[in-house]
Parts: sequence; structure tokens; C-alpha cells
Amino acid sequence: MTLAGEQQQEANSKQPTPEKVCGVLQGLSSIAADGSRGSLGQAAAVLLQHLHECGADTVILTAATPGSSVCVLAGCAGVGANTLQQQHQQLLLTDPRLSAALCSTQGEQQPYLYQTAAADELAPDWAALHKQHGLSSFLAMKVGGVGEAVGVMTLASLKPSAFMELWWDPLLSMLSSGLTPLLGHPLMAGMCKVAHELEQTRMLDYRAYTMLMLQRSTTLLESITGMQLVVRLGLLSRDGQWLVVQHVPASGTAAEEDGPAPAELQQKMLPARDTIFSEAIAAQAPRLVADTSVYSQTMARPSTDVFLGGDSEASLVVVPLQLGPRVPYKAALYVLHDKPGNFASFKRPICVLASILQLLLHKQLQEGGLLTGVWQDVNLQAEQQDSAQDKKSGPLEVPSFAQPSTASALVQMLQQQVRSNQQASQAKEAARGGYLEGHDGAQAAAARDEGAMELAVQETLSHPNIVRVFAYLMDMVEEAVSSGDSSSSSSIGAGSAWGSSGPMYSPALLRFRPATPEDFEAGVICNIMIMEFCEGGTLASAVRTGLLHEKDMLNGRTVVRVSMWKLLSILLDVVRSLEHVHRMSLLHCDLKPDNVLITTSPDSTLWLVAKLADFGLVKMMTNDRMYIRNKSVSGTITHLAPERFATGSRLTPAVDIYAFGMLMYEAYTRQRPFPNLHPASILQTVARGDRPEFPPGTPPPYRALAEACWAQEAEQRPRASDAVQQLQDMLARTNVPSLANRPRH
Repeated sequence: MTLAGEQQQEANSKQPTPEKVCGVLQGLSSIAADGSRGSLGQAAAVLLQHLHECGADTVILTAATPGSSVCVLAGCAGVGANTLQQQHQQLLLTDPRLSAALCSTQGEQQPYLYQTAAADELAPDWAALHKQHGLSSFLAMKVGGVGEAVGVMTLASLKPSAFMELWWDPLLSMLSSGLTPLLGHPLMAGMCKVAHELEQTRMLDYRAYTMLMLQRSTTLLESITGMQLVVRLGLLSRDGQWLVVQHVPASGTAAEEDGPAPAELQQKMLPARDTIFSEAIAAQAPRLVADTSVYSQTMARPSTDVFLGGDSEASLVVVPLQLGPRVPYKAALYVLHDKPGNFASFKRPICVLASILQLLLHKQLQEGGLLTGVWQDVNLQAEQQDSAQDKKSGPLEVPSFAQPSTASALVQMLQQQVRSNQQASQAKEAARGGYLEGHDGAQAAAARDEGAMELAVQETLSHPNIVRVFAYLMDMVEEAVSSGDSSSSSSIGAGSAWGSSGPMYSPALLRFRPATPEDFEAGVICNIMIMEFCEGGTLASAVRTGLLHEKDMLNGRTVVRVSMWKLLSILLDVVRSLEHVHRMSLLHCDLKPDNVLITTSPDSTLWLVAKLADFGLVKMMTNDRMYIRNKSVSGTITHLAPERFATGSRLTPAVDIYAFGMLMYEAYTRQRPFPNLHPASILQTVARGDRPEFPPGTPPPYRALAEACWAQEAEQRPRASDAVQQLQDMLARTNVPSLANRPRH
């Protein structure tokens, strides 16, 4: 047999049978098309398995937007694959001289690009593979229809003149059809489009680049998931001390593809410690907050980057970006959802997005342009604020950069939850005509960040028997003006106190200023509530001074007796406030006479009205559930229900009803419960079921209601609405002075 005949026989022996072709197509169709590089890596392995005996030693799959020279290395297998995957800069291909770019940008009538080391000047990436691994023949083919190519498949062989057989043409055509669903998946195709657009704007200023990246990323994720999502970018300073979180307001994420964005890039700077960002970077793994409302109440100190405001923040995940060892900066992707959830259904697209964005950011961060622009903005803002302070022109607004008010954003989120509870309560009241029933639910616990929960509740609740909050100021620093020199001021900090030696301070001369980054570092921040003035003081002081009691002479002796109509009027105010609080799915958790304020009211028979105050320990029952799990013991021990002492127990509105029973006892007897017991003994006494004793002569209905309120089992205690009805019945049977004869205080 001649040499030509032997070569022909060898070529025929490599030709795949129809069964082998069906096998490779079935292998491709069995791969889940999810747009990930993992699925395309599987596709490359399947192709190599079936094509190796046909002469292919390497398979490379590259995704690209039609006609674009920007490509993404989506998957590879065979000789040189490890080298390609380990070289970070080779995953995002932006050089138009590379093989995938050359093939992708060829005319529609040129579906192939073929080069050999012996006969051609190889494309730079092929030349590197030839030099490092000995690959000698290269064939690249567009994948997809004419004019609609979604990527490039490259085959490489160690042999010098491979892929010349005529049967390769129909085989490649069939392989193209099998690869199109994988390379053309909307997620991969969308990321290629984003990469193409960003590469075109890479030389612009960092604002334009970052804004386009966040806008397009948000649009892509929303199109893939069908959910309302927001994408943010977190960047750490070189020294690791400061975090900048960049985002585009919601009005700016829906910009038209070719039109200018209506909103500009927003940047917020905060200390990097105590952030979800720092946790994700340290663990090199995503960190999730599935429900920010529950999180805000569960964590003693929520991470400062969870509540930044500006977008709906019901849940979020922070994904660290792997930027490579030569990049001196750290970055992470924030994805926020407007509903609570664990992002399980979004995991794949978010991970793919993160993998592509880290490739795009790699060059920007490595070159330093992106971070240089960010920190120039930081320094500029600081200089402008210093200049403005020197000129005493007031705080300077810098729209594109702002020091965050985490507590303020948390307040806004909690206010939204309280209002949502209020709307749900009103709807259910209208539908069922009764009080909300209790049922099982999710956990929520006690702690909150810098009083944000208290501010949110008191500023949002509106009821005649709850102290009104007119306004609140977040992240302020207290200053005082010396009475001897009104032009001078000094911070009230460690070592200074009212009445101490030195300049005398008057409350009338107090003033506050917005906090600076240095104040955040020093920890001298305070939040201010502007509340209505209740001139009657607390219910505790009113009881001590005899407001609810009257003195009579009996057999020449002064006798103090309870004024039942006054007492019942005040208690009705208190329990009505509880009824409203519970309807809002809230627990006060610190009801006692010291937290009830008295003020005048011309509409009251008593001329006075009681108002519930101090929501510092308030808890929210989330997800429309009527209990929460107890995480810690807090409050006034004499007024804590038995279940408050057990970690993990269910807390329901009954804990406030128990405290109301104790308040009834104090208001009637003018004595504190268990006055002679140590706190540990009080706990044991309450656990045994022992309670204070009312004196002889206490009206039986009054005693019965108080004892029902402090029942050992929560289920045995009345609801606030029941207590309202019973107190109203008692008051109706009590002699009440006419309006003309009512007392004036």
C-alpha cells in the first residue's frame, strides 16, 4: 500500500461513526444549561472524551457577543487546560489579536480559523500553547447561527497537520448545534454583553465605569431571575481600615441601554470592621442575611453595611470577589432583594455574575485606576467638609459620596415593618372583626443597633396613650456652650460631667452637630428623640405623691384610701396603649410605673391622661406571627413573666399583661412587688407561682383581674382587649365626679 493510501486509511479510521456522533450530542444535551463556567467546563470534557480519538488533544470553549473582540474563557479540557485556568488574566480575553477574537470578528462567510505552527504565524494565545505544551494544529469555529454566533469552539492537536479531513466540516456543524444552548444561555450571553460594554468604557473615569457595571449587572440579574434585585460593590482601602460601598439608586438602574442614567453613582464610606463585607472576605465565602428585620433584632450589634438605605433591604448576600494575589485591594459583590429569602434560587446567576465581575475588576484594580478615583473622592470630600466647617457655613452636601447613617437606615427599615404590621392588623380586623389569634412563627429577639428599634417604633406609632415623638436626629455629637462665653464650645466626653469643676453648662445652651468620621471612630455618637413634654412626670412618682389616693379622717386618725375612679381611669389608658402595641405585632417588654408618663388633658374626667413611654426593649413579632423566641433576660425583674427567665421560650403579648398585673398591684398598694427579696430570690419565688398579696378590702373584681394577669401560664392570662373591657365595667360601677366637679392638677 502506498503512503497516500496509508494516510487515507488512517483518516478513515478516525472518522466518527454515526453512533459516536449521537453519543457526543447526547452528552452535551445532558448538561444543565445554566450559564455557568462549570457547565461549559463539563461540555469541554465531553467533547474531548469523544474527539480525542479523532485527533483533538485540547478543547477550548469561549463565549462572546456577536462581532465583539471581548470574550470569556468559558471552559477547557485537555493539554494546557490547567495553564489556561490558572492564569487569571486569561479568563477574560480583551486582546483583539487572540484567536477567539479573530474568529468571532471574521465575516459571516468565514466560520473557521485554522492555523498550524509549521505554516502560520500563530495567534498569541495559540503560540503560547505551542511553546509551553507542544500543540501544533489549531482550529477555531464560530458557535451559533450565521450572524448570531454566541461563542467559539477551539480544537488543538499535538500533530502538525490535524483537522484536515473532509468529515470534520459536517461534524463541526453538528457540534455547533449542540453547544449553542450552553454558550448562548441568557446568563452567559448577558455577561459577555456586559463585559463588552465595560471594556469600551474602561478608559473613562471610574464613576462611569462603576455605574455602568452596577446598572447592567442589576438589569441582567433581574432579567434572569424575574425578581427585583439591586447590585452594590464594596471596595476595601489598601490599609484595610475603610470600606466604600457603591450603588446606583433605584431610579438609575432602569436606564435605557443607550440613554444616559438619570441618577449618579452613590458612595458611602464606613469603617471596615463589624461589617458583613469583612466576614465574607475573611471566610472567602458568601455571607447571607435572609431577613434584615429579624437580623436587626437578633444581633446585639448588626453589621454596619447591612442598613445603608436607598434601596429595599429585606435580604442580602455578600459575595467576595477573587481578584488574584497581585491585586492589593479586596472587593465584594452585594446583592439585595426586596423580600426576605435565602437566595437559593438566585445562587447560580449570582455566582456567575461574581465570577465575571471579578475578571472585569481585576485589570481595573491591578492598574489602580478604579481605587485611585474612589479615594481621591474621599480625600476631596474631607477637604471640602473641613473648609466648610472653617467657614461655619454648615454641613456640605456631596451627592456622590456620603458618610452613612446605619442607624437611620435601620430605623427606616423597622418603620416600614411596623407600618406593614399596622396595615396587616387593620386588614385582618376588618376581615375577621376580632383580635389577632396567635400561631407558630419565625424567631425574633431583643437587641437592636443604637436604639434604632426604639426610634422606629415610637416615631411610627400613633395613639392617644403613647408618648408622641415629633422628630429624631441620628448620628449626632453633643456639644455645650459655656455660659461665660457663648462663642466657645466643647464636646462633652470622657472626664467631663454636669456640675464638675470648670465652666458651668446650662441645658439651654446645649447644642448638637452631625457626627464626623472621627466621631464614629471615637464612639461618641448619640441619637436624639424630640418627644412631647409630659408635665405630670411618671406614674411611679404620681403614686408616691398620692395622686391616686385620698386622705380621710376616721375616728380622729388620718386614713389613706384608694380613689378607684382615678386609678381605673389611669389603668385604662395604660392597657389601651398595650392593646394598640400588641395589634402592631410588638411587645413592650418593660412595662412598669416608671415607663408610664402623666400629662394634662382637658378631655379627660381626671384632667390627666397616661401615656406609655420608653420602648428601649421593644420586640417585633415578624412575619405576622404572634410570638418570638426569648434570647436574653432583660427588663425589670419584679415585672418579668416566668417565661422571660427561660432562654428559647415563646414570648407573646402575655408578657406585657403579666407586667400590667404587677403595675395594678403597685398602683393600688403604693408598694413595689417583693420589696424585701434579692433578685435571685424573686426569680425563684415567681417560678414557684408565688405572687404579692393584696390587702384586705381590695375590690374583688380588681384583685381577680390582677391575679389573672399574672397567672403562671401565659395562655391563662387575658388579652389586652379583655382587660380593657373588665376595667371599663369596673369604672362603670364606680362613682365618678361630674365634669364640673372633676379635680384640676
